[in-house]
Amino acid sequence: MNRANRSTSRSSGFTLIEVLIAIAVIAVLIAAVFAVGQRVIARQKINQTKGVLESLDRALEEYRIESRVFPRLETDNYLDVLWRNENGGQSPVVDEETQQTFLGGVRTYRGEDFTWLPNAAFFLFVAEGYENIDSILGGIPSQFSETVQIDNGVFRTQILDAWEQPVLFVTPDNPLAQAIFGSCPSDRPYFMSAGPDGHYGVPTDIGAGSLTGDELRRKLDQYREDNVYSLTPGSVDA
Repeated sequence: MNRANRSTSRSSGFTLIEVLIAIAVIAVLIAAVFAVGQRVIARQKINQTKGVLESLDRALEEYRIESRVFPRLETDNYLDVLWRNENGGQSPVVDEETQQTFLGGVRTYRGEDFTWLPNAAFFLFVAEGYENIDSILGGIPSQFSETVQIDNGVFRTQILDAWEQPVLFVTPDNPLAQAIFGSCPSDRPYFMSAGPDGHYGVPTDIGAGSLTGDELRRKLDQYREDNVYSLTPGSVDA
């Protein structure tokens, strides 16, 4: 092979630098497409969850029309219908002597018959048998509900969000849940999802003693930022 042919052969191929540049460009494009895809999926899940909460709210309004009142979270019914795995049904305390809770705004709360994670399974239970409500709830896609055992031989249906976390049901007669997630506007109950991060924004999301004071409050506020609600709640107890 003469010198001219060798020169032509070298110029017709890619150098190592060119190959590396091409790989880097492809990697950047793949990462960009993946990021866009993740945002699209996240937005889709948020919209799906909003749709589920809207259906629950329509069922709640139908219950009010049929019963002339919103469902009350009576203590006996609550104990029979819901399970308390998160906190034993009580507000976890920091100081056993003073009974102060993790959050400054609810430190004097004494209500032992309520939990800050009130499962929406309670509403499904009390609303069962109303034809119009059953029709609305029956329109919720099956992937957003599951049957769980809460006691020996006792099963309940709960509603899930798009991230497979239980939907909560905050009522005016649950002062602890309102203090943490926000008050019920005009005494209307609301439904809520933990959102994409899977955290409702309660101290059990973090763990007892790991954070305290303002640092804890800021972290919980951060967790609650992406919560999804059936309606905008009022202020929290700061």
